[in-house]
Amino acid sequence: MNLQFELKPDALAEHPDTLESSVLRSEHMPVMHAILIAVFIAAGTACIITSNVIFYQILSEVTSRRPRAQQFSFILVNIRPFEITDEHARLYPESQKRKLMWVWFGVESALFLTVWFSGFIG
Repeated sequence: MNLQFELKPDALAEHPDTLESSVLRSEHMPVMHAILIAVFIAAGTACIITSNVIFYQILSEVTSRRPRAQQFSFILVNIRPFEITDEHARLYPESQKRKLMWVWFGVESALFLTVWFSGFIG
C-alpha cells in the first residue's frame, strides 16, 4: 500500500481559504496564549489560597497547644513559617497537613513559573 500525495501549484490558487480556515491560525494564537495564561494564573491563585488556608489551620493548631505567653502572633506569622511548621511536626507527627501545604505550594510555583517562561516563548 503506497500512498503518495502531490500538491499541485494551482491547488492553493483554487482554494485560497483552505489555509485560513485552520483552527490554529497564526492570528488566533495570541488569543489562545492569553486565555491559557489567564487560566494558569487563576489556578495558581487558587493554589496559593489553598496553601494559605492549610497553613493557617496549622498555625491555629500550634497556637492552641502553646502557653499564652509563647503563642505565635498572627501579625508576624509570615516571617516564621518554618518555625511554625517544625513546631507542628513536633506536636502532630502523624499529620499530613504540612505535606499537603507544600504540595499546593509546589503546584502554585510550577504554574507561575510556566506563566513567566511563556512570556519568553510567546
